[in-house]
Amino acid sequence: MTISGKRILLIDGAHYDRLRKVLGIVIDFGVLRTVLAEDGPISSAHYHRDLRDADEAHRQQGLLDWLSRHGFEVLGDDNSEVGDLPRERYGTNLVGLAIDAMELAQSGDEVLLMGGDFKLAPLVISLVERSVKVTLVSTLHAPPSIAPHEHLVAECSAFIDLHDHREAIART
Repeated sequence: MTISGKRILLIDGAHYDRLRKVLGIVIDFGVLRTVLAEDGPISSAHYHRDLRDADEAHRQQGLLDWLSRHGFEVLGDDNSEVGDLPRERYGTNLVGLAIDAMELAQSGDEVLLMGGDFKLAPLVISLVERSVKVTLVSTLHAPPSIAPHEHLVAECSAFIDLHDHREAIART
């Protein structure tokens, strides 16, 4: 638990989508928030999503609505109606997540980061240099393409493996 700082939960929605498949569960974000709050209350929770097309937007609408109704701020681009404009297929939500982390976290705070993309390593390094504790929330029980890179894990202050909490956080 942080001594005097706030605890901020930041979720990479694309990583959650991959974790859901690897863990074989749909995560109950209310329960997950409760599990993560065992070390201290979470002051804010942000879900960063990147909707690539209308099908994905439709598939995720129920989750995004639930998150919004239950105290999660849903952020990110909705490219579901952009049409044929060229854009990067993956990782655009990581930019928003990084900006969010840098704006919210101050020395003494803790960022609980549900993510695994190697592109997050510079963010983690920067936060740790600013005396922000970064706890990575993911799983190592996944193929290398989904599990967080060992360098990312090593840069974080702590790691919570969701595989160890599968039964508790599974939506029933």
